[in-house]
Amino acid sequence: MNVIVGLKEGAKPATVCYCFEWTKEKIKAELEATGKTKALEDIKAKMENIGCSCKILNLSGGCCLGDVGKAIKEIQKAV
Repeated sequence: MNVIVGLKEGAKPATVCYCFEWTKEKIKAELEATGKTKALEDIKAKMENIGCSCKILNLSGGCCLGDVGKAIKEIQKAV
């Protein structure tokens, strides 16, 4: 493995999107600074234009959008 498993409890950085480098820390910083995050929109746009490699990069072997959505909700409750 050449990346930290971001969804493991206590991992830093806590990566939620391996293709486009979204972490819980980046999402939290954006929420604290602006009150919102563009994570899901950014990922969806890049999936259409650049394409993703979830099957290769995501340790679950699937799409990260569900995990990103859960992380956003979790962080919003804490902020």
